[in-house]
Amino acid sequence: MINQHPLYLEQQQWLAQFQKGKQEPEVQQDLLHELLAMGFDDQKRILKQIKKHKSDKAKIVETLLQKQIKKKKSDEIDIVQIVKDTQILYVDCNNVKYANRNWNEFHGKQKEQIVKMLEIIVRWLQNDNSQLYEVHLIWDVYKIKNIQKLQNEINQLDQFKNLINLSQEGKKISFQIEFNNKKILFTIQSSHPIIADDLIVNLCSQNVQKSKETTVVTSDRGLRDRLKEYGIQTFIGCGKWWKLQFNDNQQQLE
Repeated sequence: MINQHPLYLEQQQWLAQFQKGKQEPEVQQDLLHELLAMGFDDQKRILKQIKKHKSDKAKIVETLLQKQIKKKKSDEIDIVQIVKDTQILYVDCNNVKYANRNWNEFHGKQKEQIVKMLEIIVRWLQNDNSQLYEVHLIWDVYKIKNIQKLQNEINQLDQFKNLINLSQEGKKISFQIEFNNKKILFTIQSSHPIIADDLIVNLCSQNVQKSKETTVVTSDRGLRDRLKEYGIQTFIGCGKWWKLQFNDNQQQLE
């Protein structure tokens, strides 16, 4: 005879929650692997949704898709418009280099690091919409004792075969190239003893009238906030910087 006493039933319900709990890890793992196989790659987020929706697969998938769409929209930048509007480009090189997974191969090879940066800028300049006429590569510490060696390294790129007015003044190297019948100014600067952030802010604060035509490549939120005080509103994150591609004069972020 089944005990139907209310107190007994209540006790069984209370015990059932612990029994269910013992089964959940195995069920969660199966569902986790299934969702990972579907292309959702944020394991922590998946587990959170499994717990929140009590392993309801349909609700979990719907929530994860919504979050993916939301993240994609927040990550998107209008790179086409940026290329059209940008006349002056600052690159926070110390911040940028850590976003490149293959950067270790360039560790301690500063001239090769410069070439790697310039390769992306060349693709930018080749775009028909490019309005660039100044590019500033800013480092915390950058030591070049022989600019002739730097020139030899840069000359690997066809667009930099003939550097105009190559010079070094203190911790600043300057030169120009002629591209599409216009001259583009490049500087490579070491900010030491201050940090690169401070030098970028100082340079932008001296050219506020060009803030709307200025773009800064950095993922440093603190630096972005400081630059916004001087009217800078256009930024490219470091991860996106390495993914810039120009195909048939249309650039994409892959």
